[in-house]
Amino acid sequence: MARKAVTVVANCSDCGTVRLASSKCALLHCRETDEYTIAYPCPDCGRRSAVPCSRAGVIEFFALGVQINAWNMPEELRDPIRSTGGREARDAMLDMITDDSWLAELDRL
Repeated sequence: MARKAVTVVANCSDCGTVRLASSKCALLHCRETDEYTIAYPCPDCGRRSAVPCSRAGVIEFFALGVQINAWNMPEELRDPIRSTGGREARDAMLDMITDDSWLAELDRL
């Protein structure tokens, strides 16, 4: 699908309000959170920015021919320590590595 020549008004934290072609925008979809984001480079300074995008905005950008790029959060964020009792698990790990008896147990294996 060919993209229509549409100008998007965006905000750059350095340059303020800027205008850029919709073809410079990327529509990102996070599979885990089901959230959409529009990413774009500032046409003046080149700094990349990303802002949340509503469902209505997704439809508008998609109608303009902007492809949806799905992505997944890094595996590290699914680590059980992050979601359940992280502090206790970290404390247990620190206790283990500061206690030399676990080295002797490893030597027995």
